Amino acid sequence: MPHKQQCLQIYLRALFGVNARSEVLLYLFLNSSANIQTIAAQNYYVWRAIQEVVHDLGIIEILAFPNSKRYRQYSLRKEPWYELLQM
Repeated sequence: MPHKQQCLQIYLRALFGVNARSEVLLYLFLNSSANIQTIAAQNYYVWRAIQEVVHDLGIIEILAFPNSKRYRQYSLRKEPWYELLQM
């Protein structure tokens, strides 16, 4: 893992703890979009845990996603994060 990615992972874990939320955010920072199954498989979490996190992040409008429920691709609204993380 490159140095900048490691720093981002440590920073997110410091903010949110070592849990599915920090892993979902890290995955979406490093990838443009993904579905729940992909995020779960890449981070070794069950899809239900990722679904709960994605739902919570969607409610507070951190994630952007289309209205259709099938093949939904989630992406991160990056604008507020760039200032916070100084990227």
